[in-house]
Amino acid sequence: MVGTVPDIGSAWSGVNYETLANLKPDVVFMELWVTNESEKELHSDAINKIEELGIPVITFLSPSCFEEPHIETAWEHVRLVGEVFQKQEEAAALIQRMDEKVALIRSRTQ
Repeated sequence: MVGTVPDIGSAWSGVNYETLANLKPDVVFMELWVTNESEKELHSDAINKIEELGIPVITFLSPSCFEEPHIETAWEHVRLVGEVFQKQEEAAALIQRMDEKVALIRSRTQ
């Protein structure tokens, strides 16, 4: 059974750095929604504060931030997480399953 995940906030709402530090994570993954300098600064501040706690941060630029979003961006995120946790084969299998589902949906909705 999966337990509950504490809400530590976000760059937008404010990060609860005390709660984050108490969790003692090995790494923090952060999706960035950056389309202008103000948003870039907001995320940079949060990243810097987390790293000051001694916690490595891996960032992903949200696929929705690209001029032309593409599903491959999401697959790259899955690949990177697989590498971080040394689960490359599992990540590749997950990507293949998701890609098959996307292809099925596209074929049904043409």
